[in-house]
Amino acid sequence: MSAWAHAPVLLLSFAAMSPRAFVFALLGLVVVVIAGSVLDLMEVDAAQYASMSRDMLTSDDWLQLHHRGNDYLDKPPLLFWLSELSFKIFGVHNWSYKLPSILFAFLGLYGTYRFAALHYAKEVARTATVMFGASAAFLVMTNDVRCDTILTGSVITAIWLGSAWMEQRRWWQLIGCAAAIACGMLAKGPMGAMAPLIALGGEVVFKKRWSLLRDPRLYVLPVLVGALLVPMCIGLYEQHGMHGLRFYFWEQSFGRITGENRWKDDSSYLFFTHEVLWQLLPWTLFVLIGLWGSVVAVAKRQALNEYASLTGAVLVFVALSLSHFKLPHYLYVIVPLFAVQGALGWQAVELRWLRNLQWSIVFLLVALLFVLLGYCFPEGGLALPHRFLLMSS
Repeated sequence: MSAWAHAPVLLLSFAAMSPRAFVFALLGLVVVVIAGSVLDLMEVDAAQYASMSRDMLTSDDWLQLHHRGNDYLDKPPLLFWLSELSFKIFGVHNWSYKLPSILFAFLGLYGTYRFAALHYAKEVARTATVMFGASAAFLVMTNDVRCDTILTGSVITAIWLGSAWMEQRRWWQLIGCAAAIACGMLAKGPMGAMAPLIALGGEVVFKKRWSLLRDPRLYVLPVLVGALLVPMCIGLYEQHGMHGLRFYFWEQSFGRITGENRWKDDSSYLFFTHEVLWQLLPWTLFVLIGLWGSVVAVAKRQALNEYASLTGAVLVFVALSLSHFKLPHYLYVIVPLFAVQGALGWQAVELRWLRNLQWSIVFLLVALLFVLLGYCFPEGGLALPHRFLLMSS
């Protein structure tokens, strides 16, 4: 997305996060995302997935995935299902391919707000939501649309509803949590279940809420999730046999840790430590402060309002770092949890020099934008809005 159009959102977020500033920040974010939705799809993944969705529209075969006429066994089908449906309703366009994922991204903003508001003051919830929406990761995931955008929205929604069920025990929260987990699994595999379970497991362990595990209503959760996965499983079995099911439930995700997956690279265990720094911009400083404060509180056995954001962010980060194949967008799934920690860091900081340092980071980012525009478009990038948006995405 365009950093130019994004600047008002950043500037608004520096004020006390009042309801009015929050609304203006969200409206600014909507404008930015809409502007970016019409840009051409990026190679390689987004263009390939859009092509597969268009082929699905032509063949009208929802259960079996194909790429250029060949059987496809890599990603689950939800992105293709939703994009094909969007093509059918709105026609084949760049924006219609991106639309379902963008809606899930905004669902993620809503889930972030509701989760934070469940455990903290509303100002913290508003700040966390803006930090997620006004992060580099959010702007990239809503433009370079892969499966991870749907996964991210599904996971934070599942964490919010699961945490709400722990507090209030309402059926709709449990059913909604199951649906969100199923969407996450249909978008990116077992990570759609593992990330919420790791986060919510932190609540159970640190708050010693073991009685929750004996609640018979809890066993409805795997039944509902399994039922929602049935159509995908039928398609996998018909197209690939038992290998397709094993690939989906084990090899594609856990196999990357055990080394069974065919995808491998030479990235180190520290690969994500530098990736996370730019994905959280311009809020990296306060995310680190919030994480440090939470870790210190746990080490000193001080009670936290909630543990899901801390355990989910840290433990999923560690699990991803152990993978034998890493790509930057794998971290998107925990960016909302980092945003909650960032909001806590923002509320805790009272030192003027830290706030001034944050202003300096934003001004440096805006200055860098103009330097890159001048270097990449010497003929006058500011007069070419389409190229400008594309360059700064």
